[in-house]
Amino acid sequence: MRVILASEVFSPPVDETLIIAILRYALDGRHRVEADLRDSRVLAWVQMHSPGVQEEIRFAVDWSLEAEALEPSATRVILKRSEHNDWGADPLELRIDDARPLLDAPFSVVLEDASSDKEFLLKMLTPEERALIASHLNRGFLRIEHGGGISNMRKQLTERAQTPATRHITWVLFDSDAVRPGAPSAESELLRVTCADIPHYQLKRRFVESYLPGQALHDWAISGKDREARRSRFSLLEAFWRMAPEQRHHFNMKYGFGQDLKRTDASAGDLYLNVSEYDKATLAHGFGGRIRELFGGDSVTEL
Repeated sequence: MRVILASEVFSPPVDETLIIAILRYALDGRHRVEADLRDSRVLAWVQMHSPGVQEEIRFAVDWSLEAEALEPSATRVILKRSEHNDWGADPLELRIDDARPLLDAPFSVVLEDASSDKEFLLKMLTPEERALIASHLNRGFLRIEHGGGISNMRKQLTERAQTPATRHITWVLFDSDAVRPGAPSAESELLRVTCADIPHYQLKRRFVESYLPGQALHDWAISGKDREARRSRFSLLEAFWRMAPEQRHHFNMKYGFGQDLKRTDASAGDLYLNVSEYDKATLAHGFGGRIRELFGGDSVTEL
């Protein structure tokens, strides 16, 4: 988050402890904190401190400016001495006395499943990004939350939306459950609408497991000592690869065509019209309910 200290907050009486605490967010690498060091009010306040503290203040501001230039923050907030907070402004305008609850709150990443979905999300990042996420998790700046499925996530986010700060400290990831391209399920669409201004991403493919790379599926197919089981897995994988990419992206990876035949709420239409009956039979039960756990293995690197 980009935090801008308005020059007016440096005019007497100055809440020394509060301003130092806010600058500390930059020293910790949690938020970017900016102040106009050329302004006479700010400069006078800085010069009141010891050389060591002055150096820390300048470092915090310089680091913030550099970090912001490389990767702009999604949320900007100006801290002022106003009578009211304006959560609808861009940037946000908050009373400096009211800023700490927002700045102290951990950023929440809400996932349908906090285990396998977390592994999927981490594999979508570069090594540097994964290291940053791990650091923020360890320091309590970030938390991964188990949404408990789409229906429960909708209830959670409806409650969160009652708090103005929510959309600035929450990000949501969820399946589209799209049985064909561009056709998310009704449940997934309801969740997307519920998110409203809360940042979110609805997967374009059907499920998280729809993004498993070929190498991971190949490693899964050859795993285990049972020769017959390996042969069955290879047959399944071969039938899967004979489908077109669009078909694979919306196939029910866990439970196959068999489960989809029971659905009355959505249809794949003619998406699988050219898939042979033999391949449909082979893919009838999918790859099994634990296939998304492959994201936690070494066979999946960056996607």
